[in-house]
Amino acid sequence: EQPNIIFIMADDLGYGDIGVYGQSILKTPNIDRLATGGMRFTQAYAGGSVCTPSRSVFMTGLHGGHTVARDNVPHYDTYLEEEHVTLAQVLKSTGYATGGVGKWSLGDAGTVGRATNKGFDMWLGYLNQDHAHYYYPDYLDYNDTILGLPGNTLLRDHYSHDVLTNGALNFIRSSADQPFFLYVAYTVPHYAAPEEDEHGLTVPSTAAFDGNQWPTSAKKYATMLDKLDADVGRITDLIQALDLAENTLIVFTSDNGGHSTTYKPFNTNGPLRGYKRDLTEGGIRVPFIAYWPGHIPDGVVNEEVIAFQDMLPTFAALAGAKAPENCDGISVVNALLGNAQEEHHEQLYWEYGHC
Repeated sequence: EQPNIIFIMADDLGYGDIGVYGQSILKTPNIDRLATGGMRFTQAYAGGSVCTPSRSVFMTGLHGGHTVARDNVPHYDTYLEEEHVTLAQVLKSTGYATGGVGKWSLGDAGTVGRATNKGFDMWLGYLNQDHAHYYYPDYLDYNDTILGLPGNTLLRDHYSHDVLTNGALNFIRSSADQPFFLYVAYTVPHYAAPEEDEHGLTVPSTAAFDGNQWPTSAKKYATMLDKLDADVGRITDLIQALDLAENTLIVFTSDNGGHSTTYKPFNTNGPLRGYKRDLTEGGIRVPFIAYWPGHIPDGVVNEEVIAFQDMLPTFAALAGAKAPENCDGISVVNALLGNAQEEHHEQLYWEYGHC
């Protein structure tokens, strides 16, 4: 039976921000629960050291030297074109319902690379990279139109992360009777546009952490991580309530390393050197947890080297689909299921095109 696939990607979450990866100050019980009931990879690598190329690598199965996007800004073309085949298109071709929420970055409205032109039946969130820096936007992109959020013009009525989570939960409910792929590309804990928040992070309230003697930015970061963890729990709980757990693979990861300005006692990247934008381990090695009851063994720590370009051939194999011939990734189904991985990368490649 084709499994449902839910891929949850945080934005600028560091390797050391999660409890099972060594975080001792901030609590992430729901994400940790995925690891104790599944598999935690210690050598998983994002597609790039910043948002857009990492997402492009994940979606196309092409590594950072072949994917069209090499940076967040258009020193290179950053949008997908007609010839670029995405994971969503591959899965849709085998009968999957395909939905996405959050940050796309690979094609704006009016371009070929728009999410709904690249295999998604439903998209709710941000098509534009810069638009995603606002947590109280006037609108979100919804399918081929927009979802207006007029309450955000004068008041802050709609925190975008909450809207995205509700969209993800609604998609699961509406797709429960067929195989589905859900891409949850959250924007937390990415820094906000400076004009939206003087501290660089935007949250509805820091009340849960106001008792700590931390700077305001640290309380806001903790709040973002707390909301992220809670909503991973909501997604997991819904899958269990709908009796879909044994046929649903849930992956949790981040698009690149943590930010250099994150409150230093949080130790966002743990033991790794460097941060987001660096091509050292701290910029590209990310938390990666896979949870699939009855298929992935409980509480396993896997040291296999895997990378974002491997997700397309891996998920295609699980769905009974064929990956594009030019794919740079390899199937890591064996590693996911706790077996010996027979095929390995001869080399991995990243570049950061900013100049």
